[in-house]
This record gives sequence, C-alpha cells and structure tokens, in this order.
Amino acid sequence: MPDMNVLVLSAGRQVMLVEAFRTAQRVRDHAGQTLAADIDPFAPALAASDLGLLTPRTEANGFVSWLEEVSIRHAPLLILTLYERDLCVLEPMRPKLNDLGARLVGMPTDSLKICMDKQKLSEMCAEIHVSAPATWPGDSLASIP
Repeated sequence: MPDMNVLVLSAGRQVMLVEAFRTAQRVRDHAGQTLAADIDPFAPALAASDLGLLTPRTEANGFVSWLEEVSIRHAPLLILTLYERDLCVLEPMRPKLNDLGARLVGMPTDSLKICMDKQKLSEMCAEIHVSAPATWPGDSLASIP
C-alpha cells in the first residue's frame, strides 16, 4: 500500500485538524505524512505538520505549477483546502491531480458557483425545502423587512 500522505492547503491556524490527520496515520499504522501549506510562514499548522510548505497565493500564476510539483514530489493521496475560494482554482485541476494519484476534496464547479453566491444558495435551499437564512440582493435594501 502506498504512503497515505495528506496535503492540507490554506492550513492557517487549524492545528487540531493537522494533528488529527497525523494521529489517524499513527493509529492505523499507515506510513505517510501530513503536509500543511500556507502563504504565511508563521501559520501554526505548518509547525504542527510533518512537513510545512510555503505556497504562492492560489490566484497567483505560479500556484498550479507549484501544486503539481508538490504532488509529484510528495505524492499526496488526499488534498483538501480550508479556504473554499481555493476550490475555484483546484477544481479545474482535478483531472491532473487524479492523474498524479491525488484525490481532491471538493465539489463540482457548478455546485461551487451556487455555494459561493449567497442568493443562489438561498434559492436552492428553498427549492429543496432546507431552511436557510433570509437574503436580499444588495440593490434592494429598501425592501428588507
């Protein structure tokens, strides 16, 4: 079985999550590392991981090549981000990441677009009878009850 490496992007202060992955690897006797990546060299999760990595901003030109290089070098089986806007860049990379053996925790781009738009998300929730906070378009502030 290959090493069970996990890459947590935009790890920031999520020390407990990084430690949970590390603990799970030890408890299940899996070889592997928990890698944490962030743009902030002082992000606490970097120190809590097996390997802390500095990443370019997701929207920067070098991010895609950086992630491909990290995926080749460290062979993560699982990639997840703790900043949902990263998924706008990561989801189009999914086929390439799959080819490199990594599985991205995310969602289809169409679903992502709905989730990123409060009004669309509210409308979708109403359609499927899920309670959601009321929302109003910014141009209709006068109609807010």
